Amino acid sequence: MGAFSNDVSRAEALLRAADALLRTLGPSEAILVLPVPIQQNNADLGLAPPVVEQLSLSPAVVRKIGSSTTARTRMEVMLAASTVNAHAESRNFDPPSTLFDAALGILHGGKLLRIESVGWDSFADVPYLYRIVLTD
Repeated sequence: MGAFSNDVSRAEALLRAADALLRTLGPSEAILVLPVPIQQNNADLGLAPPVVEQLSLSPAVVRKIGSSTTARTRMEVMLAASTVNAHAESRNFDPPSTLFDAALGILHGGKLLRIESVGWDSFADVPYLYRIVLTD
């Protein structure tokens, strides 16, 4: 029995491998747009612009999916779970996938794209790669 003999060790190895693989595919990033809760006084009458936080998630792979004949843009963002876990933990999101539920969308190419679905690949119930499908 070696160091990688149990499922937890294998899951940790997959987490590191996913991070390394995404880093080798290029220096891309996904910019997650999160609303920031603010307190407004009654004098503003709700006319204050919304305050958002732009969270840079890297390494990421962004690719276009679907046919090129449709007018609608569909993209897939792949993120290492180690990145998502770190940002989710620092903002008290548990499980980490709920970070995407709170988001307004992801910025790509100067456009805010809506999060259509979030999925992940896991081993021994430990996610190692997140897949986010975006639409305009």
